Amino acid sequence: MSGQNEAPSQPMDTAKLRTHVFEKTGIRIDTTDPVFALVALNDAVLAEGVERQRIAVDTMIESIIRQSDTLLEAGERYKRTVQRSSARSDEPAAEQTSEQVKSSKSAASTLRRIFFWSASVLVTALLTAALTLCGLFFARQWMSPAPAPTAPARAPAPMTAEQTLNMQNGEKFSKILPQLDAVTQARILELMRQ
Repeated sequence: MSGQNEAPSQPMDTAKLRTHVFEKTGIRIDTTDPVFALVALNDAVLAEGVERQRIAVDTMIESIIRQSDTLLEAGERYKRTVQRSSARSDEPAAEQTSEQVKSSKSAASTLRRIFFWSASVLVTALLTAALTLCGLFFARQWMSPAPAPTAPARAPAPMTAEQTLNMQNGEKFSKILPQLDAVTQARILELMRQ
């Protein structure tokens, strides 16, 4: 079954895609924009995934057909066995069994048609879901704004001579303050708060 229903690869209509993106987003893109490489890559990935799914479904269908053929053969063997045994006993039971076998063949044929139809619906649904998810992913990538450039971190400016002197005085003060009596310490701290 492989190789069936394969359409030849068609070139991408970049002008149509450009127009579509502009109509939807207001963003103009050039036909040489690298985003078209992503679209082509997405198309190739989807085609490969679809082919793998088609092969898996074909394998399942072939397996079910083999199983239903085995079941039909078993029904035929049963029918022959019943016919032989009823030929020995009575004729009406054989006719009834023959009708049951015909009915089971019809049911198996109907089940086979239902399965093929269900499998095709399933494959179509899976492909539609995959295409939708990929489309949403790429649309989100195209529409999300680029992160704002961050300013490079700047080194702090060197301290002025006045700042250096204040630092040195503060260090001296923190060493001297504990050596003073409690009343003087409290008075100095009160003056500093003002």
